Amino acid sequence: MDPKALSQIIKQLEADGLAFEGAEASFELLVRRQKAGYEPPFTLCDFTVLVEQRGGAELLSEATVKVEVAGEVLHTAADGNGPVNALDTALRKALGAFYPQLDAVHLVDYKVRILDSGEATGAHTRVIIDSSNGALEWSTMGGGTNIIAASCVALCDSLEYAIWKTGAEVRRRDERHFTTAAQPNGTASVALPRPE
Repeated sequence: MDPKALSQIIKQLEADGLAFEGAEASFELLVRRQKAGYEPPFTLCDFTVLVEQRGGAELLSEATVKVEVAGEVLHTAADGNGPVNALDTALRKALGAFYPQLDAVHLVDYKVRILDSGEATGAHTRVIIDSSNGALEWSTMGGGTNIIAASCVALCDSLEYAIWKTGAEVRRRDERHFTTAAQPNGTASVALPRPE
């Protein structure tokens, strides 16, 4: 890629409040994504995060994600002790069905920085996530006025980085033990892989 074009992209991102200091993995991915022939190992089609508390009961968090890998779409859900934990768990649950190496990835640290404190709860935030697979540690970043969306970007970067650096390849459908079963209401459900 033309260094001048990359520099322009970085300047624009920095003008939006992002900085790659402390998020080297996101920077490496930015450069990689600008190269000819780049193909993402997965696409996050959509996600939903719910936080609920009723009648003074314990706070509940749930996330659903839909990812596409090699033309195949998988829709999963997960609970968590908070919205980011639920989203992280749902993403790794879905992508782990295609990339078993992601089972070793875990979040080490999660940091949020407010970029324009004068805007109060409407402020731009920068989320930094530190991850590890036991052998490597890396940091990724996301930003914006929506802290969940910013966290999602950082989480997706973290998982893509892990796939790239470990050389993970999509396992064939039969190796992942997918089963699709019709439900009484006529819908289909996709079961996640059985433990091996």
